[in-house]
Amino acid sequence: MRVRELEILMTDEQGLLRAIREDPADLTPRLIYADWLDEHGDPARAEFIRLQCLRSQEGITAPNEFERRDREEELLRDNRARWLAELPPLWGITWSEFGHGFVESVHAYSFRAFQRQAAQIRSRIPLLGLTLQRVSRIIV
Repeated sequence: MRVRELEILMTDEQGLLRAIREDPADLTPRLIYADWLDEHGDPARAEFIRLQCLRSQEGITAPNEFERRDREEELLRDNRARWLAELPPLWGITWSEFGHGFVESVHAYSFRAFQRQAAQIRSRIPLLGLTLQRVSRIIV
């Protein structure tokens, strides 16, 4: 995404979230969203996004990695329920792992449950992972 497009989106939360969902590998919209969160009263979420993005960029050899990881875990422990409450309950779907500051994967009871809810899921998160609990015969 071009910088000018991101600058325009920076004032629009839904536009930033859309940019994150459309290109989950691009960390720039996530970091701009973290700035937006700081400006709109959610510094814990902003810090969490930055910490997870930084870890993915620097890896486990980064200075202060253990302190950062402890802080990331503390933020998640203190805020996980609130952040998950922002996502709608979907039959057969459990919002799962956080990555780069967002839920990026789901656990589905079955492929059929995922298939029925896929559009809803993709409209809410930058989907990068799926775990199926039960796989039955799939006809393609």
